[in-house]
Amino acid sequence: MAPLERITDDNHAPFVTEGLAQYSQDHYAVLGVPIDADLEEIRKNYRSKTKLLHPDRFIRDPEKRKCAEILLSRVVNPAFEALSNSDRRHDYDLLLRLATMKFRDNQTPLPNSSEVLRLSPARNMEELKILYRKEIEELTKNQYADLNDNQLTNALSTVNLGFLILSIPLEKYPVSKSTHSEVSNVPAAPVTPGDTTKDVSNWSQRHFERGKELLEKRQFKEAIRSFKEAIRLAPSISDYYSHLGLAYLSQGFPGMAKAEFQHALQLDPKDEIACTQLGISQPATKSPSAQPAQKAKGNSAPLPQKAPAKQKSPPKKWWPF
Repeated sequence: MAPLERITDDNHAPFVTEGLAQYSQDHYAVLGVPIDADLEEIRKNYRSKTKLLHPDRFIRDPEKRKCAEILLSRVVNPAFEALSNSDRRHDYDLLLRLATMKFRDNQTPLPNSSEVLRLSPARNMEELKILYRKEIEELTKNQYADLNDNQLTNALSTVNLGFLILSIPLEKYPVSKSTHSEVSNVPAAPVTPGDTTKDVSNWSQRHFERGKELLEKRQFKEAIRSFKEAIRLAPSISDYYSHLGLAYLSQGFPGMAKAEFQHALQLDPKDEIACTQLGISQPATKSPSAQPAQKAKGNSAPLPQKAPAKQKSPPKKWWPF
C-alpha cells in the first residue's frame, strides 16, 4: 500500500500504484466507477467524492484538511476532468485498449486477489460485467472514508486489471475453475484477426438483442447501455443507432434521439425506423435497367453517369466492453 504521505508539495508520487495503475493512471478506480460507466454515473460518483473530501468538513483538523485538499485537487479532480471530457476520455480509453492488447500478447497473469477471484467463474461477458460491477460497488462504499488509507482505491484498480484481462475476449482467455483457493494463470489462446472480427460481431449482436428485449420491457436506461455497447463494438450498423434513438425517445430525450436517427441515416439512407421517426420518405429503389430518358441528337451517345461516391465507413473498433 502506498501511503498518502507520498503525495506532498515536494513529491508528486501517485496515490494509486497497484493493479491497472501499474501500467497507466487509473481514473476509473479513483472515482470508484466501472470502466464502462456512463457520464451520469461518473458525475454522480464525483459529487459523492467531493462531498467526502470537501476541506470544510475538516476545519478543526488541519492535517486531515490538508490531506483532503491534496486528494481532491491532485487525484479526484484530474480523474473527473479526464473522464467527463469526451475527447480526453476517448484518448484515455484508447490507451487502455492498447494496454489490454499488450496484456493478451504478453499473457499477463490475473492478479491474485479475492476480488478478482470472484470474477473468474463468469461464463460469458454479461456474467463477467455483472460480477465486475458488484465488486466495484462493494469496494467504493467506504472509499476515502479514511484519508490516509488508499487500500480500497488500489483494490479497485486491481479489479479493473482483472476485468480487462478476462475480457480478451472471455472465451479466448480461459480461467481454470477447478480450484477456489487461487487463480490459475492460464495463457491466452492465439487470436487471429479473423477470430477477433467474429468475436466482435457476435458480442455486438448479443448486446443489440439484449437492448431490444430491455426496450420491450420498458427498461430504457439499461436498453441504452446495451445499444451503446453494441455500437462500440460495431459502429457501422445503422440498426444499432436507430434503436438507440428509440430508447432515447422513450425516455424523453427527443434531441438525443434525433441525433441517433440522423446517424443511422448517414450509414443507411433506407433505415426504416430512422426514416419513420424523422418523417422522411424512404428513397425509391431504382431498377438497374432503368435509365433516364434522353433526347437523341443525331448519333450522339448518352452521357456516362457518374459513379456514386464511396462513403467512408467509421473505423472498426475492438473493445471488449
